[in-house]
Amino acid sequence: MSSKTAHFARVLPAAVFLLVTLACSGSPFAPPETPASRLAKEQAAAPPQGAEAFSVERAWAHLVALSDLGPRPSQSDANREAFEYIRSRLEELDVEVIDIEYTAPIAQGAESDEAATGEKVLMHHLTARIPGESPDSIMLAAHFDTYDRSTGANEGASGPAVLLELARQLVERPLPYTVELLFLDGDMGYYGEEPEQPLYEASRMMVGYLGQANTLDVVRLAVVYGQVGDADLTISRDLHSSRFDRETFFDVAEELGFGESFPRDRGYVETQAGHRAFLSAGMPRIVLLHDPWYGGDEMPGEYYGGEHDVRDHCAPQSLHTVGTVSLSALRVVAARLEKIDRLSGRAARRKAEASERAELISEPVEEPIMAEEEAAGEPVDVLFDVLDAEPEPGPDGAESDPGGPDSELAP
Repeated sequence: MSSKTAHFARVLPAAVFLLVTLACSGSPFAPPETPASRLAKEQAAAPPQGAEAFSVERAWAHLVALSDLGPRPSQSDANREAFEYIRSRLEELDVEVIDIEYTAPIAQGAESDEAATGEKVLMHHLTARIPGESPDSIMLAAHFDTYDRSTGANEGASGPAVLLELARQLVERPLPYTVELLFLDGDMGYYGEEPEQPLYEASRMMVGYLGQANTLDVVRLAVVYGQVGDADLTISRDLHSSRFDRETFFDVAEELGFGESFPRDRGYVETQAGHRAFLSAGMPRIVLLHDPWYGGDEMPGEYYGGEHDVRDHCAPQSLHTVGTVSLSALRVVAARLEKIDRLSGRAARRKAEASERAELISEPVEEPIMAEEEAAGEPVDVLFDVLDAEPEPGPDGAESDPGGPDSELAP
């Protein structure tokens, strides 16, 4: 609003001003429109010319292609085929793609790294970069490997399927921040005779790689996609996700009509997943999008991690829901970060520093950066815990997380 218009509004008689307000809002009792709801509605209702809405057909085709490969444990032929499939789809988008090789010890069981045999295996991550105006980045991650007994339609295929379609959308209409897409190999354990292998090794290795490349401090937000294809989609409110950013996704979902798939009435869930490795490295702004109830109301669900993780238990609509919410929520978060950067002067500083920052390096990372408790040998095979206690009301009467970073001004 110009200064003249603002002055005119101030001198309007009160009765006329009230009529104008009611005419604009439609109802004296209508809730105020938030920036998140306004932007989400604009994105959903009128995609810019040249950009398409999230394509459920493309996303589902990716899930079908990956799950048709069958079990994809690390070091298997099917795993390598999945890797090549993802790389080919990214190269079609004409984005920078990097193959990151790393070695990891084969361990006998999941209880401790001390059980390692000493033998090493070679694994591969894929990263793709979509440049933005800012050298700071928003990171989107999913793993593509599976247990050796699971066809992985949901776990190991739904996340990469959503990421591949998000990549296409973000190439068409980039965010103001550089987007780093991570496709991880090794989060479900290693290929071998042992039925139980260390979990989330891929995420720990990626944290080590990013730390070695000195790029962790430029990541403004990381979104990790777990199981997002369940036909009965129920995204959990992960306790360890950044509260402010997590709730942005839930706000946008409600505004777009997807509130049933992003419910707030199931309490908070503490999920043992790969995002914990990023948290352990001091990255405060993490959001995990994951449905831990795969087949039933008990976690992790009867379809999880085995022969029942098939396409018949997934649905294209679930991919569409998560993808559509993600596109709008990412733009809401990016717009908020831009405002913070302008006010703080960070944008100017980052552009000056960008010319001096080394590019991501492509050398193997020998040792992971692990959470302190994992380094001490604490078991990591317990995947999920639910907090039964009701959240404490905050000072404004709203629910508050029992934990989780929530600072909007976090750098």
